[in-house]
Amino acid sequence: MWRWVVALALLSLGGAWWFGVANCRVPGKRAVEAPKKRAGKARGPAVPATSSEVQQARLDAWPPQHRPNGTMLKQPWVSGGQGNPCVPALHHLPPRGDYEYHPSDLEKQWIDVRRRGKICATAKEQEQQAQLWLSYTASVFQAKQRPAREPTEEEAGVLSYFSYPRPDGSRVNRYLEPLHGAAGHPLASEGCAMGNQSIDEQNVTYLLPENACTKEGNRTKGVFFDLGCGANVVGFENYDYAAAANGSGMRSSIPFFFRMYADRCIDFQAIYAWQAERVDHKHFWDPLPDPIRARFRFFNRPVQEHLCPDSPQGNLTERGGFLKLLTATVSLEDYVVVKVDMGSLALETRELAIVESIAHLPELSNLIDELYFDYHFYTGIGGDHFGGRDVDTAINLMLRLREAGIRSHFWV
Repeated sequence: MWRWVVALALLSLGGAWWFGVANCRVPGKRAVEAPKKRAGKARGPAVPATSSEVQQARLDAWPPQHRPNGTMLKQPWVSGGQGNPCVPALHHLPPRGDYEYHPSDLEKQWIDVRRRGKICATAKEQEQQAQLWLSYTASVFQAKQRPAREPTEEEAGVLSYFSYPRPDGSRVNRYLEPLHGAAGHPLASEGCAMGNQSIDEQNVTYLLPENACTKEGNRTKGVFFDLGCGANVVGFENYDYAAAANGSGMRSSIPFFFRMYADRCIDFQAIYAWQAERVDHKHFWDPLPDPIRARFRFFNRPVQEHLCPDSPQGNLTERGGFLKLLTATVSLEDYVVVKVDMGSLALETRELAIVESIAHLPELSNLIDELYFDYHFYTGIGGDHFGGRDVDTAINLMLRLREAGIRSHFWV
């Protein structure tokens, strides 16, 4: 009899111990919480696109994000036949979730008709509409940790937007700048005699990044990947991103994005950065305050990735690549921002392979919320040595990223 008593006592103690382990929480593990708990279990990285958990993720997300559906069949990769395996024929993507993407009429003028050789003429026709777009982005660019104001009816008419479902059946619109053939500031088109010639070509005040701020003051956890971060991160502690946005003061992309998103209530808990050229590591690391160093991973080497057609077909680099690292480090609960601008002509084909892979493969696009890409293409000025890349292929790639649920932006 005593054996049964001892066994029951041990079983009781074991159950109490297991309950305590199962319910313990690592202090500080999630110091920054998303304002609303997403439906479904907390997820680990690299979840299959057809998983039932994926279908339920991000239902109540804020900022609203696409909830992947179960019909995202991988399509074969088909080149556009222009001698460049990374320039597919112009095409559209079906939605990969319960969101809807709505391009503005301004954007549709670049989508619906081929614009190769017509960049300046089209930009001049749209100058008045572009002024409305820029007036809105100027008014909300410096967020001051407050929700962005709603655009006026006139402003909303020139902005593109995503529409997301709410749990109560209604929908919410989240605006972003329209895609434009300038691939940057619409009044700073290279070689075009626009109305205001004082605008720097590096001016990024045309952008409309997500703003996750709420009246309740909640904040969202983010992860940032910078594929081409530059040789320094000077000025991290007192970086004025709003002043740098006019182009002349842009010194380093990481402090810029870190401060810009923090001002929009999205805090980067992890930063992954690559730079191909060799840097002075003492000069690079010295300006970084310790709280930033703790979340910073720096690779002083080119991003390793297979080229087209291998990468878009799902043949990803096993070690040292960005795309595999992405799937191993983030989950659907993270607000993931990616910037692709390696700054070298020799790396352009690798850049394009990475971004085309993200657009083509649902298991990658599901993990990314915003993407900035410096797409180099033939503008009509100088020789055409871009392997079939022109304004039409540029607009189409950025559009496909949006159709895949990603807030894509041209970077400069």
